[in-house]
Amino acid sequence: MFIRIKTRRLASLAAAVLLAGCLLSARLAMPQDAGKGHPSAAAMFTQARESLARGDTAAALKAVNDGLRLAPHNVTGLNLLGIILARQGQRAQALAAFGDALKADPQSAETHDNLGSFYEGEEKLDLAENEFRATLRAYPADRTANYNVGALLLLHHDAQRALPYLLHVQPPDVTTGVALVEANIELHRTSKAIALARSLSAKSTQDARLHFSLGVVLDSGGQHEIAIHELEMANALKPGYFTTLRQLGSAYLNAGDYAKADRVLTQALAIKPDSVDALGLEAEAYSHENKTLEAFQLLFKARKLAPENTGIIYLLAGLSMKLAYYSDAIPLLEQGVKLAPKQPDLRAALGESYYQAGKIEDAFDQFRTLIQLDPSASSYAFMGLFYLHQGQFTQAQEYFEKGLQKNPGDAQCLYNLGAIADKQGNFAGGQKYLEEALAAKPDYGDALYELASAKIEAKQFAQAIVLLNRCAKADPNKARTYYKLAVAERSLHQTEAAERDFKVFQTLAKNPASMPMPFQDFFATVQQKVSLSPEQQAEVDLKGLEESVKQHPDQPRLIYLLAETYLKLGQTSAAGGELAHLCQVSSGDARTMTGAGVLLARYKLYPDAIQYFQMALAADPNSDDAKYDLADAYYETRDYAHALEWLQQISPQGRNDPFTLALLGDTEARLGHLGDAEQALKQAIQLSPDDDSHYVSLALTEILSGDLAAAQQTLAEGRSRVPDSGRIAWGMGVLSVMEGDNAQAERKFEQALDLMPQWESSYSALGTFYFDTGQVAKAQQTLNRYAELFPHGLLNVNSLRSVLADAAHEQAGQSEQPGQTGQNRQDGYTIQPMSPQTKSQFLAMALALEGINP
Repeated sequence: MFIRIKTRRLASLAAAVLLAGCLLSARLAMPQDAGKGHPSAAAMFTQARESLARGDTAAALKAVNDGLRLAPHNVTGLNLLGIILARQGQRAQALAAFGDALKADPQSAETHDNLGSFYEGEEKLDLAENEFRATLRAYPADRTANYNVGALLLLHHDAQRALPYLLHVQPPDVTTGVALVEANIELHRTSKAIALARSLSAKSTQDARLHFSLGVVLDSGGQHEIAIHELEMANALKPGYFTTLRQLGSAYLNAGDYAKADRVLTQALAIKPDSVDALGLEAEAYSHENKTLEAFQLLFKARKLAPENTGIIYLLAGLSMKLAYYSDAIPLLEQGVKLAPKQPDLRAALGESYYQAGKIEDAFDQFRTLIQLDPSASSYAFMGLFYLHQGQFTQAQEYFEKGLQKNPGDAQCLYNLGAIADKQGNFAGGQKYLEEALAAKPDYGDALYELASAKIEAKQFAQAIVLLNRCAKADPNKARTYYKLAVAERSLHQTEAAERDFKVFQTLAKNPASMPMPFQDFFATVQQKVSLSPEQQAEVDLKGLEESVKQHPDQPRLIYLLAETYLKLGQTSAAGGELAHLCQVSSGDARTMTGAGVLLARYKLYPDAIQYFQMALAADPNSDDAKYDLADAYYETRDYAHALEWLQQISPQGRNDPFTLALLGDTEARLGHLGDAEQALKQAIQLSPDDDSHYVSLALTEILSGDLAAAQQTLAEGRSRVPDSGRIAWGMGVLSVMEGDNAQAERKFEQALDLMPQWESSYSALGTFYFDTGQVAKAQQTLNRYAELFPHGLLNVNSLRSVLADAAHEQAGQSEQPGQTGQNRQDGYTIQPMSPQTKSQFLAMALALEGINP
């Protein structure tokens, strides 16, 4: 593919600033201005306003009409009439009412402002601006008009002109503050925008709408991490709101945290399953996580709901292009371009698909149109790549240079100019371009490889090895990278390393190269497949993979996929046979053995996984990845001594990793080395301060050591970093149990369940808590919810139901006995205090549950 395609997300101030409320915001004078001699008219207008505040527009309309019969030319009454009619959808009548108000008082600020808001709701932004400016001509300091003019200019992306109007809103309110954040971001005054956002956030810590609005504005301005924090605060204050979850998922997606995006968007879709926008975002997350079939499934559903939604068409075509089914993507993109002929992303994708499908002239036409629509660096890069692949270097160079004129830091243009310079023998110029490309995008795999190749040509092998290792990390499935690594290592007489990397090269080289697929009714095939259950899908895959492996018994990827499919179907013996076959085909290279072990560990086959990790270490004794995975497998089997042994063998550089430190801390804690555990977990927090699991692990370790105050402080710090963390709420529940505050524990466990409804541990802890505190009926309800959500979960539901039934029967008998103790509550339940032994057992259960991932 030419350039990785992605979806644009455009956010407007109107969408972001929820604090503004309704468009027509009742800019009215006080009732005593209703007119002298008509005190009853003022009363009618007050009554109308009160009815409108309750949402009763019918009663409001009756009251305002009664008032206008007494004072037919009253500006306040006419404005109120316009607002009520607009809310009822009677747009023409509302406009007439505002017109009558202007006739009564042409200088009325309230009328001009309300009329401007009316036009804004009609998307007649020029007319709206005229009305707001009319107010300012008469009253230059008018707060509402200054804000509205500034907001409209922001909608037109004219922050330079918007800023003075927004600064005239004195004293500034919260809504204006959010608009000022957006204006400063658009003017690239990032530090000022961030400082203002943090100040607003700190002053209104309990205002969920403010945090949401700040999150939207910051995210649209590229400040994803700060945006995520604000949206997490909004979600923590009011969990379970679809709009918040959708926006938070989008922010995680923008920040590249696809696992968290997946988790949050799953919650959003549980609330609103037919949201086309959320379906598209979740499909993007699935695509990045290589859950291709699941992504198609969501996109097919979204397209059925909105067949002409160009965003969904673009995503569906992009996923097909990712799989090299360009011919299948073309009809989709042609439809998209027909629906939105001025949308650059669709043009770019269609041009790329035409080119890959061999329709060269059609591709050229699309790229030419793309430049006319969007003369950006990326558009020029498309045309440059077109000429480059045609072997016309001079024309290609011309377009890449035009791209740099638009954006001097465009990594794609810089890389390709470097590659052209190298091919033309200008090695110094080529190296300069490549280094600039990597300065702009440090993980750019192609640029890393090209620069490393130039270093090898210059016999700078040590520098080449550094670059190639970065390249392998950025794109681990490129055979050519490992071949070059072996060449450089051999040149430095690093024989073992060279042999290891050459084996990886041999394994990857046996996999078929990705190439464009012909038109094969691909979508029809996928649509049939997504209609099947996961087990049926695996069975369909199995037949095809078995046949493919028979035809190509030396292709490692096919063998791996067949083994994975056997595991999905529970056929562990057959999977083991294929993994042994994989070991033979790959000559036991360390990378492949580690991958096989990770696959087995994913299905909790830890003893088998341990064997493969040991084989990987036999092939590459210095592999920190294999040592970590082996330690993790031993940890899962509760062999903490062996886990610690392998963690201690990881290199000092490898140990300076938050995941390694976290596993080390958990392992030390299980062995009773609480001081060492706390030290490791604190280091993990320093390296990865936004990972909520580290705070919970440290807090549980501090509880084990008896330092409940330290645990409280740790969890509070974690909550300040990740405000909507269900894990941290869960940890606070465990701490409350140990402190004997059962009412607080119940609230925290229920909050954890609200924030992480897909985490089995939330239900397990809450159900156990209910049981241990004598709330058997609630424990039964929680178990029933668990069984419904997790039909293949870790708990033995039938056995637990039997235990709870016995407890309920026993409790019913005891209720007839006098002398019952416990904390009675208004809901009819009695919370029984926990004994020290029960608390200890609960903590042991929490330690076992804490490591389970959602």
